[in-house]
Amino acid sequence: MESKKLIILIKAFLILFFLSFSFVDIDPAYIDKFGYGTLCASFKGYPEKDKYDASQYDFKDGKFYVKKGGRIDLRSILPQGKTYGDLYNQFKSQNSVKYTDVIYEGQFWVVYIDHLTYGGIQTHWGAWPTDPSEMLKEEGMTFPQGLDGEALEWNTSGLKWDQMENNFQSSVGTWLEFAKPGWQMYIINTVGWERWRPEDRYWDKEKWEYVTPTGYEFAPAIGYCIVEVK
Repeated sequence: MESKKLIILIKAFLILFFLSFSFVDIDPAYIDKFGYGTLCASFKGYPEKDKYDASQYDFKDGKFYVKKGGRIDLRSILPQGKTYGDLYNQFKSQNSVKYTDVIYEGQFWVVYIDHLTYGGIQTHWGAWPTDPSEMLKEEGMTFPQGLDGEALEWNTSGLKWDQMENNFQSSVGTWLEFAKPGWQMYIINTVGWERWRPEDRYWDKEKWEYVTPTGYEFAPAIGYCIVEVK
């Protein structure tokens, strides 16, 4: 009986520990520096939610800077008073007709580059848009993260350079190896889904059958940042 009580106490302690860690609020210094509804990029390790470290950022003139061949870790700060659940539920209510075709729900980090690595060819859009949501109409490198459980209550989240769930490091890292000073990335954090698109069903001549493609659909951008290679 004593061992059972001990196990119950240990479990209760662990639950309280993880809950207290999960609900630690974001360091107000992030808000003071970057504001709400923003995205910040660190060149020096993962930016912890409750510990702002100014030495992690090279930020000036509205842009973050990273060295060629370097790394970036991201921290998204939601609009004041909002959670990922709030923003996703709003998106879902406005697109409920399409919800039956959803195969993945989440938050997404979408990265656009202004030069292709081979030959240094400039991408077609030229100057970045003033409205980041306009950029989401373009195809970019998309890195999904699950959005369920306690994640729905978050008012901030981060993306680690070496996060195992996606290929962020291999994709962006490859570009940074070839990038030249002045080249830029435009990075957006948002919520949305991947769904089947029956309206785009087409006949595949090689497979000799109809194919229903999938595609991403996003809510308006939560926050964005421009990262320039120095």
